[in-house]
Amino acid sequence: MIEKMCKKCGSIKPMDEFYSARDRKDGRRSECKECHKQAMRAIYNTQEYREARSEYYKRPEVKQAERERKRNQSSAVRQKDRERQRIYRGQSEVREHLQALDRKRSRTPEFRQRRRKYEQSPQFKQAKQEYYKSEQGKAKLRRAKAMRRSRKARCYSERLPRNYERALLDQQSGRCIYCDVRLEGTNIQLDHILPLYLGGPNMFENLQLICKPCNSRKHNKHPVDFALWLGLTALAKEHRKLTEWLYSNDYVRKSPSKNNNFVI
Repeated sequence: MIEKMCKKCGSIKPMDEFYSARDRKDGRRSECKECHKQAMRAIYNTQEYREARSEYYKRPEVKQAERERKRNQSSAVRQKDRERQRIYRGQSEVREHLQALDRKRSRTPEFRQRRRKYEQSPQFKQAKQEYYKSEQGKAKLRRAKAMRRSRKARCYSERLPRNYERALLDQQSGRCIYCDVRLEGTNIQLDHILPLYLGGPNMFENLQLICKPCNSRKHNKHPVDFALWLGLTALAKEHRKLTEWLYSNDYVRKSPSKNNNFVI
């Protein structure tokens, strides 16, 4: 074990008992940690140091830097708390318990009155408008429209996952499945592969994202007929497998049109 003698107290101690210093040959301070702490306490307890510290923190630039430091520190702490809460609330038992509490609380008249008052406030209306202008809000509107159309057509329907659009974009590499154009902004259209008009279900397996022109051309055509009309034989085979799977599992509630007989 390497040892060193402290120049203040004269005791010999291990190197770990000395603070590091880059300007020293051995990389350690000449006094030990205990002597260094005592020297710092003597400086900090003087009236001159306190006055100088008070004057320093009264400077405008120092105040601004201190506010920025505290803001960044509190932001990092909040981010860690959110991550811990997300992991905790993601557990199945905790999630079910919180959902039960929310259902119980939402039945109280005080909560309903407070919610109605908040929904009538201008802050809520502005936040709602901003949300539905975002990509997440537009995806939610498309999901709600698909649910509404499936109920009206009396087709089989499932609740779509919250991130369904992101999953479809990743699955299709962000491009239209028919014309290979990049999907972005208002050019994204949610389409049922087997249309609701032909009894197709509203479920994740029967959904795809296509561009606006392709959605207008496809309309309520059978997916195999439309793919063959575009000359996409491989895609027509995939659509045929999907439609056969939907029919075999009794997801199609209405019989297809007589004009949609297809052979590959």
